[in-house]
Amino acid sequence: MNIIILEDEAIMMMFLKDSLEKRGHTVKATFNSYLGFFEFIEKENIDLVFMDILLKGALDGTQIAKRLREINKTIKIVFITSYKDSQILQMAKLSKPNGYLIKPVSKEDLEAILMVCETNTEIEENNDYITIATYKYHIINKTVEENNELIKLTKNELKCFELLLQNKNTYISPEILINHLWNVEASIKFNSLRELVYRIRKKLPNLHIDNSINIGYILKD
Repeated sequence: MNIIILEDEAIMMMFLKDSLEKRGHTVKATFNSYLGFFEFIEKENIDLVFMDILLKGALDGTQIAKRLREINKTIKIVFITSYKDSQILQMAKLSKPNGYLIKPVSKEDLEAILMVCETNTEIEENNDYITIATYKYHIINKTVEENNELIKLTKNELKCFELLLQNKNTYISPEILINHLWNVEASIKFNSLRELVYRIRKKLPNLHIDNSINIGYILKD
């Protein structure tokens, strides 16, 4: 994908640029403010913009995203923020972003949001949560509940559930899941992955998680 980064923190910008290029994407430009940003967007073919919500200057990220949607309705937007303030996120939602990254951003979180954008799957949100079957996944708190009761998931159970949810109705290979969860060679973790998915199914029995040999796992509506 052709990507632009709009971020006023130099370290975060370098991290994103390096991580994206290592994954094979093209970072067409980086900006630390909106100056020159819109002119560049209008003349270049851009697929995705990573954008800090609270940029310094006359326009913040939500205002920039609103104008960006007027220029290009199909471009994907991922907001980056260190804030979990619901009012800020409510404002951000008006521009219908494809996702959020909460600082400090991990490589795993970046990988997951890229998979969402690459498969052209938008995260459907309602008051900062995603509904699937009888469950609510809270995007900011990273918790799962049913009938207002919290369901306890381990760190890797939650990471696996998130990746399946973000790529709903799309098969994810065991290799991608294993690398996302353990960052090791797939051959030594297949049994661990099967056990992990079994535990998720047991804790969230109303989810429709299917698997196909040699293809992978899929979370269906």
